[in-house]
Amino acid sequence: MAVQLINLGASANDQSGDPLRLAFTKCNNNFGELYASLGNSVVPAPIISDAGKFLIVKSDGTGYQLSTATFGNANITTSAAPPGNPALNDLWFDDLGGRLYIYYNNAWVESSPPLLNYKLTVPKTPQGSAGDIQGEWTADYNYYYYCTAPFTGNNDPIWRRVAFDNNNSWSNP
Repeated sequence: MAVQLINLGASANDQSGDPLRLAFTKCNNNFGELYASLGNSVVPAPIISDAGKFLIVKSDGTGYQLSTATFGNANITTSAAPPGNPALNDLWFDDLGGRLYIYYNNAWVESSPPLLNYKLTVPKTPQGSAGDIQGEWTADYNYYYYCTAPFTGNNDPIWRRVAFDNNNSWSNP
């Protein structure tokens, strides 16, 4: 069977993509084929003798292998604090903050910077709440929200929103 790709549609929420049931059916079929190609067995749990090896799925899809192939001399560390004595091109994943860094030019450089001024939650009211700052933005399935002024508590609306319609064009609510 060929890989079954999920049709994402022309744009977000335009309803031209695969419905959820069909999309997950394709996921199940793809994983089922991968599982079968591995001999219907689970990937073996690593053991001490596997230290320093990488699990590589064979390009022809017939299974997997453990390899001692090298991928350069970079060390990869997962911890809440940066590792001591890093070398050029070492990687550190901050498992507390969820960010990835690379050691370059004697400093840890974030390789996955956060979106500038992105707010994780949508405002509950146009007046906003304490901590809202001008320039913040966010979005949900129906609207794009933009904060036009800092929160002052004087009941002035500071958040503006623009609706996405079914034709993927902009309209004011």
